[in-house]
Amino acid sequence: MPVGPHDHGLPVSPPRMERKCENCAFWDPNKKTTTRGLCRLNPPTVLADGVTWTGSEPLVMLWPDTAKNDWCGKFEAKSG
Repeated sequence: MPVGPHDHGLPVSPPRMERKCENCAFWDPNKKTTTRGLCRLNPPTVLADGVTWTGSEPLVMLWPDTAKNDWCGKFEAKSG
């Protein structure tokens, strides 16, 4: 284990990955912006607009759009 200059020869723990979307294995960054992406942890969710669905209009289903600094309780660090 590495030894730091001010730790008096004691082992230094590796830095812990910050628990945020951009470091999560399930986050898919947006190719057009560096600050947003899609959470792919679960299947897409149906967007409801408060109107009863009759079956004649198409359903809109999307993955959650998140900011790279957002976080949730299901974080899983990217490998590598």
